[in-house]
Order: sequence, then structure tokens, then C-alpha cells
Amino acid sequence: GGIDLTFPTYVATDANQCFIVDTALIAKVNLNNGDRSQLIDAKNGGFGDIFLNPDSSSLYISTGESILKMSPVNGASTVVSSAAVGTGASLHNMADFGISWARNMAYTTVYYDDTILSVDLSTGNRKVFSTVASGEPKLSDPRKLIVDDITGQAFVYDSNRLVAIDLMTGRRKVIGATGPLTSLTSIVTLTMTPYGPVLLDYVLQGEGGTPRSPTLILVDPIEGTRLILSR
Repeated sequence: GGIDLTFPTYVATDANQCFIVDTALIAKVNLNNGDRSQLIDAKNGGFGDIFLNPDSSSLYISTGESILKMSPVNGASTVVSSAAVGTGASLHNMADFGISWARNMAYTTVYYDDTILSVDLSTGNRKVFSTVASGEPKLSDPRKLIVDDITGQAFVYDSNRLVAIDLMTGRRKVIGATGPLTSLTSIVTLTMTPYGPVLLDYVLQGEGGTPRSPTLILVDPIEGTRLILSR
């Protein structure tokens, strides 16, 4: 029961509730009975990734130009980092971002750029965190990103491969080049689990050729071995 969803994209959840970025709004869903209500009108928001902090007291949301902190109760928001809040590198054209709760930092990719930015969630200050100078492999157009506080890494989808980035040094390495499906083709979403990153990928038949149904892949965060969970 409740409001209708038209084109849901990004989701954040805890044990009892779910927050969904939709075309026209951000919805709040009661996971006990499925009821949906509007948290905030998002018609002019253009919201992207959404995260719920560990104590469920705040939502963090990207707008493509900034990061907002929002109340999960009434939708009231403040700007964490933008052109007017914080200093450093520009968030213009930011793509996906992930959050390290242990470091109180966000890490974001930027469309048409080969760098990863870090954002201090306390001050809003931004800096280029991982660049060509951080070593091989060079990034070309990184998009999907997720953070793993357990291993201290960010995982980024870039040029049909998964790249792990050390959150201490910014150094990178290609991960997941062993086991089945060594070639990624078109990752739809990337999420973190206690067992490692899980990818939803539109894999091609025989790693090339005609498309087949979407494939869910678990990647070991240390060894990089890939395991097909479902397809």
C-alpha cells in the first residue's frame, strides 16, 4: 500500500526500512508490511546513490554536483560538500560514490575522468585520491564504486574490469581476473557484502557473442576469484 513507484534506481536499507530513489521522489518503505510513503519530492533533485549510516540516523545522497545529508524521518537536508561547501577538487559530473564509515570519508568517480576523489564528510573538503600517479592500472572512465571497510578497499568498475583501490594509499590493482567470467561486459550494479563485492553483469555467451540473461557474480576481495551465484 501507499504511493506508486515509477522508475526506482538506488536503494539504501536497514533491518526495518528501505529508502528508494525514484524518478519523482525518494520513497520510504516499511519492510515489515511493504507500505510505501514519500520522504521527499525529488522532481528537481536528480538524486543518485543513497546510503544509510550504520545507526540509521542519516541518509547520504549524491546529486551529481554535491553530497547531501538527509533526515530519514522527514527528509530535511543539509549540504555536506559542493562548490559552495568545502574546498578542493570539483564534484562536477560526479558519478557513483561509496562511503567508508570507519574513515568518515566518501569516495567518488567522475564521468569522463580517470581520477577518484575523496570527500571528508565532516568538513566537505575534497581531494584527488587516486590518479595516474598512484600506479597501474591506469583508469580510463571509472563508473560504479563501492567501499569495503573490512579490507580497506574501494572497488571500481572501469573498462570491463574490476579495480581494487587501497584506501590508505590510493594504489590500484585489477581484481577478479581468475575463475569463471574473467571478462566483465556491462555491470548494472555493484554492492558490498561481508563476503566481497557482488556484481550484476550482462555477460555474453562464452564471454563473447550473443547476450544471455543477467549474471550475479561474487568476487573474493583478496584473491579476486569470481563465483557465479545466479544466472
